[in-house]
Amino acid sequence: MGKKILLLLLSFVFYFIILGGLCYSIVESLGKFTYPLDDTYIHMAISKNLAEYGTWGINPHEFSSASSSPLFTLLLALCFFLFGVNELAPLIINIIISLFLIYFVWDFFKNKISNLTVFFLLSSIIIFTPLPNMSIIAMEHILHALLSLLYIFVLWKITSGEFEKKNIISYIIISFFLPISRYEGLFLIIAGGIILLYKHKFKLSFLGFIAAGLSVSIFGVYFIYNGGTFFPYSVIVKSNLAEQNFLAKIIPFKSILENFIWKKGSRIYLICFIILISFSLCTQLIIRFKKKKIDGVTYVIFAFLINLLLYISFAKFGWIYRYEAFLFPMVLSLFFYSVYQLYPILTKKITLKKIILSSFIGLFLLYPLIRFTQRSVFNYICIKRGAEEIYYQQYQTAKFIKKYYENQSVGINDIGYPSFLSNSYIVDMFGLGNKNIALSKKISEEYLAKVIKTELEKKNVNVIFIYKNWFDPNVYSGYIEIGSWKLNNCCSVVANSEVSVYSISNDPKDLQYLIRSLNEFNKKELPSRVNFIWNKSYDNL
Repeated sequence: MGKKILLLLLSFVFYFIILGGLCYSIVESLGKFTYPLDDTYIHMAISKNLAEYGTWGINPHEFSSASSSPLFTLLLALCFFLFGVNELAPLIINIIISLFLIYFVWDFFKNKISNLTVFFLLSSIIIFTPLPNMSIIAMEHILHALLSLLYIFVLWKITSGEFEKKNIISYIIISFFLPISRYEGLFLIIAGGIILLYKHKFKLSFLGFIAAGLSVSIFGVYFIYNGGTFFPYSVIVKSNLAEQNFLAKIIPFKSILENFIWKKGSRIYLICFIILISFSLCTQLIIRFKKKKIDGVTYVIFAFLINLLLYISFAKFGWIYRYEAFLFPMVLSLFFYSVYQLYPILTKKITLKKIILSSFIGLFLLYPLIRFTQRSVFNYICIKRGAEEIYYQQYQTAKFIKKYYENQSVGINDIGYPSFLSNSYIVDMFGLGNKNIALSKKISEEYLAKVIKTELEKKNVNVIFIYKNWFDPNVYSGYIEIGSWKLNNCCSVVANSEVSVYSISNDPKDLQYLIRSLNEFNKKELPSRVNFIWNKSYDNL
């Protein structure tokens, strides 16, 4: 038992070494810890307003459903309520969840596979998910991964015949929380429910569906009651729900083609997942042939396959590889368990046929190993660059708004840092925090432009900060472009190197105030890695 505990402790140390190196490189470079995505600050803004004002939204006294993870937002709000608002809170929460994830994997497999296999499994989860990197992104992704993993572990036990009361209760509780960690969690519950129906566990299957539906409905009704939509605006904007054609919402061929067939990066990792799960399934079928029975792990593999099919139909990979991160602990657990089971079969009475088969399997598995390693390395680079880009772009924009437009209305397309740092009223021109804009995004560009302009006028916005290439020219036509903040280096994470500043107000005093404020801020506070490029009409200022 001592060796098993030592493996757990070594895994914790390994995790903290990588995490510490990442945190140190960010702080050393910037002088302060900065998250590599603006979305983290959206969670923080909503949680801050929920803790301090009881308002679910990016603005203190106005509801807006910009979070795709109600559970994580509630968890962060509770932390803010108990301990005060702190920028490091999301990081600390994710560190704690990561340690729980490592522990539960260790606890589940410590008596099922060898110590060496457990060590490789835990190390692979830390490196390939990758847990330290996702901790620094500090959003809901590790929470989603943990609940998904716990779900398949409980399903594994139930389908293996362990139909005890504690497993039934655990299954229902996890089914309740999983879909509100991320709505994609519904796919796994549907998959597991289908397996339970096949196993004639009808009551438990329906209880799982009811628990999942209840949690989603509680938040859906709350959102509608406050003037929102059943699903968060972020889910509507980024999924098939934004399609106007009903068939496009439910028949996902276009989505699969665009996100997983034509898109090389996503296609590569989908192939890797298919290779690992195919290996695991083939291994279990070989074992089934020998034992003349199906183990629980085989049912879990089929549940994973159904989940993967639903996921690629209605969701996507990407954006610093965070969306698919929850799949790694599951597929790696199934893979290493299968490796452990196959090893004695291949090494017992070694023959030329087994040597050739082992060599073929090794070459077959080399592809995902190389691709996952490349993914982790690139993710490590993106984390550091992303933190720098957020610091030099979103943080500087937020500082400017806080200093010169505090308690005034502004329009922005990247709302996170400004809505968290300042007390200004934020009009989200992209739509994650604005219902009218979110619902109009896929009607037509012309209609969307009208809606955005209407929202800006309704809220008496005098200045907007936008990526011009995100919008139809009709959105900013008629406004006065003062200039733009431009990053000196090319962008890896932020969508554009240039944030354009426009004056909306026709009042000369407002225009002069904006110009004077920009001039002062750029001279006194703007870092050297950012240039402000004045419009030709104002470049002599």
